[in-house]
Amino acid sequence: MKKEMNSATFLSDAAKTYEAIIKVLKEAGDKFEGEFGKKDFSSERFLAQFDLLLQLVLFKTGIADGKLSENEALAIQELPQYGDLLDLLSNGEKEKRIHWKDFVNEGVASLVNFTRLAESAADRIIRNFFAPIAFVDEETNGEERFFLLVAHAIHQIADDVSGIDGLQEESEKVAAYQAMMSDCRDRYDAEVKEIRAQLPPDGQA
Repeated sequence: MKKEMNSATFLSDAAKTYEAIIKVLKEAGDKFEGEFGKKDFSSERFLAQFDLLLQLVLFKTGIADGKLSENEALAIQELPQYGDLLDLLSNGEKEKRIHWKDFVNEGVASLVNFTRLAESAADRIIRNFFAPIAFVDEETNGEERFFLLVAHAIHQIADDVSGIDGLQEESEKVAAYQAMMSDCRDRYDAEVKEIRAQLPPDGQA
């Protein structure tokens, strides 16, 4: 099922959601940095980690229909303000730098291969991003308020970006949800499990 959309409106909505969640993350990151010191926690790095996660989710969403449109590639490149997944994959080598627009004419096999490479490269970084979020939630009896706020924002941005090429396809809406679950929920749960494993058994100090 496809729905015709106003691409400019959806891009604007995605940008507003991004700005709102970045404000929340920056406030939390600045607080963590103040408590633990910049050596142990960097607010700027925290925001960059979020951007890498967001780009991975957006890429998976965009290629769900077998291709990446120019508008989708532009959104993946332009929305994030603190980090870029492609910088991680290029290892700082400018001559090997690739750009999101380079994926517009790529075939399905190439897109899938890049997704696997990106997932592997970003795995630890994304888990590190969710570590303080899991810690905050566990301090509030595991209510997951911080996680759900972040996950909802990512899902909303991905849902909006899926419509910026003029069509919002059901396959992309499903992919946005699946990517949110695998890249957000699974990694967050892994951090929660790690935190709980370090706690003393019930009844012990």
